[in-house]
Amino acid sequence: MQLEFKWYEFIKESMPRHFFPRYNNLGQTLEDVFTDTHMDLVRNGGEWLGKTFESCSIVAALIATVAFANSATVLKGVKQDMLALQFSKSIPRLTSSPSHC
Repeated sequence: MQLEFKWYEFIKESMPRHFFPRYNNLGQTLEDVFTDTHMDLVRNGGEWLGKTFESCSIVAALIATVAFANSATVLKGVKQDMLALQFSKSIPRLTSSPSHC
């Protein structure tokens, strides 16, 4: 649709105004003919855009859910490892301090 509109604009701007008649035999202007012939394409494009939006929203929600679940799991595991690491560092300090006195 966008390509056809750009082509229409290109032809309209590149030709002199007096080259094309302003109205056809039915009394329609160029804009009227373009609008009438592309009405179905506009409707189909709107429906397609709505379906694409719905699909992308569902996929985005699933990706966000999985990302949050993974980040919470990783942080929980890191926190437990950090506690174990801190605990293991504190034991040698307690045992080595009395031995140096």
